[in-house]
Amino acid sequence: MGNAEAEGQPEYQGWPQRFDVEDPGAEKAVVLRRTLPYHPRREWPDLDALVKRLKSWKRTVKVIVTIRSAECNARSLIAKAYCSNLEVARQELDRVYSEISDMCTDMDFSEFPYDVFVDDPCVVYQELCEFVGLKYPGDMPEDIYDGNAKYMEGAE
Repeated sequence: MGNAEAEGQPEYQGWPQRFDVEDPGAEKAVVLRRTLPYHPRREWPDLDALVKRLKSWKRTVKVIVTIRSAECNARSLIAKAYCSNLEVARQELDRVYSEISDMCTDMDFSEFPYDVFVDDPCVVYQELCEFVGLKYPGDMPEDIYDGNAKYMEGAE
């Protein structure tokens, strides 16, 4: 897919997963998490190759795109020094969201808003279960961690 283009830190450790190369075998469901990076030298995952590999193993592939609010995402980019200010961060997010959309065009995908999940987890979790074809268990933890709060403190 190439590299993301943005300001900031060049280091990236990544999160390799065994199913990048290993057939998941008889496991009923497999979840692969991919974080799409924002700054130079953070390579975009090759989702096309990953989807083809999973399908070659006779897997049904569903892509869930978890999206934070644009304001929170922009503040996160600044806090991590990937972008220098809100204007640059918003421009970068416009570019990144467009690229993510293009990557998912030929895939069975759905967007799930992280902010709504934090506020009303049962509704979003039920929709998520329906999308991936799992039975909704009906129970949710009482406290859902709000990973956005640290970026939104003091925001107007």
